Amino acid sequence: MDAYTVYSYQVFATDADNDVLSYSLSSSSPSWLSINVNTGLISGTSPSVTQDTQYVITVQVDDN
Repeated sequence: MDAYTVYSYQVFATDADNDVLSYSLSSSSPSWLSINVNTGLISGTSPSVTQDTQYVITVQVDDN
């Protein structure tokens, strides 16, 4: 990952009951990322990091 790279990733989930889903990132996910609660689109701009920097991103989905 290069410095200040724009990151965008679409998360998809389904519900057996067709309930409306809401998306969130766990508190352990990088602070420079955000997720659209309604669509599941993760986006953000990475900080300046070394080539071997790794991040763990955990998405939570709730059907209320």
